[in-house]
Amino acid sequence: INAAKGDVPTSSSTPISILAREILQYSSNLEEAVKIAYSRKTFVSESILVASASDKRAIIIEKTPDEMDVYSTDKYPLICTNHFQSSIFENREENLENIKYSDSKYRFDIVDELLSSNAKHTVPMAVSILRNRYGKDGVDVGLGNEMSLNQSIAHHSVVFKPDSLLMWVSTAPWQSGKYVCYDLNEVFNNDDFSKEIYDKSREIPMDTTFMVRDYQLVLDYRSSVKKIQHSIRDNVTLSSDFIAEFQELNPNNYYTYRLLGDYYREVEENDISITFYKKSLEKEIPQLSERMNIEKLIE
Repeated sequence: INAAKGDVPTSSSTPISILAREILQYSSNLEEAVKIAYSRKTFVSESILVASASDKRAIIIEKTPDEMDVYSTDKYPLICTNHFQSSIFENREENLENIKYSDSKYRFDIVDELLSSNAKHTVPMAVSILRNRYGKDGVDVGLGNEMSLNQSIAHHSVVFKPDSLLMWVSTAPWQSGKYVCYDLNEVFNNDDFSKEIYDKSREIPMDTTFMVRDYQLVLDYRSSVKKIQHSIRDNVTLSSDFIAEFQELNPNNYYTYRLLGDYYREVEENDISITFYKKSLEKEIPQLSERMNIEKLIE
């Protein structure tokens, strides 16, 4: 389930997670999944990607509080991010604005690029995509940039093979820990609930490169971001050494320079502020609206 842009809800209806659970619990094929989705009124706009072993294909159910459509394609792969693709919604003004101003289409293109560059699609390949922290064409967009697939924020990620009921679930931190494999045939047939059931032989190792090189950088960067935000709020002066060290933590993320621009604007060092804002514009920025906002701050 992926959120899409829609109007602010004015009344309560079925939560999308409840609808998703109902589809999982009561449908055995795509036709039944669509029927259940039609029967429920929801109060947010959402894409629900449903993969069916019995149908040997997948669809995306696109639903708003007032309308619903189903998107499918004979062209592999089927990709879902945070904008609508079906005939009813694809040319709607709010959807076109979402594509233009958000990072949804950019992440869509990254997935398409990574899938297209791999002739054989395997579980390790899927995991490598979920762990990918770069932009299109392998550009370094900085740690935590919303343009990347792995922004070091997800509680977990999953690779699922519906036809064989094998599921890999990531462990902490984010998508960087090992992926534990569960054979759901064995899980559902097990009567001993005192032990965890997983298939050790199919385990995907942790991302040691990230853990050794970047994990601590992410933690230090986020800690420093909070310190700068607090200094702006409380009018506290930062040392030049701290500011230099902060830039070194995440030099390719636009937000590093956007935040320093905000800090120097607050302390009325306008020339320095503009320098940092201009530096941020040289980097990959997730939303067009954010780029426009920085340009307005420079003015």
